Amino acid sequence: MNNIRKQGGSINLFYQEKIAGFHASVSNLEEQVKSLQAQIDSKRTSLAELVREREQKLEDLERQHFIHLSKPEVEAMPLAEGEHWSGPRPLGKKGNDQFRDYLVPAIRLIKNGMKHTDAFHRVAKDLDVTYQTVNAQCTLRLGISTKRFVELTTSGEIKSFLRKKFPDRGSLIDREF
Repeated sequence: MNNIRKQGGSINLFYQEKIAGFHASVSNLEEQVKSLQAQIDSKRTSLAELVREREQKLEDLERQHFIHLSKPEVEAMPLAEGEHWSGPRPLGKKGNDQFRDYLVPAIRLIKNGMKHTDAFHRVAKDLDVTYQTVNAQCTLRLGISTKRFVELTTSGEIKSFLRKKFPDRGSLIDREF
């Protein structure tokens, strides 16, 4: 009986040491995981800050360089992707405003489920202009394709897109959309 107890004690002691070693190893690994997770979180935060900073600097650069363009050059050419108009907007030959008369009604109609072709025809009829004029005002003048215009409108991204194109009309964009 004593022999069995001695053997049991030595077996128990051997395994207790092994188990304690594994517990210590697992605890050490858990601490390493916590440290790595903290590093990952820190890097993610830094990454997000860098992305925001880059976007802000690019936006500032666009605004800065656009302001230095001469008015006749800007008025004679459609605005390209990323350019912003900062002065008074010229009206078309019939006195229609691109944003108020073409974009707002077309976007509303498309958001209400109308196909873009039908929406453009409706706006053209209301303004007594051609379909091509409406299409150009909603796409070419914004520097995008018809497909992209429809995608932006149906996805709801049109609001942020218009805010970049018409920074001087932010409150109007918020009110309309």
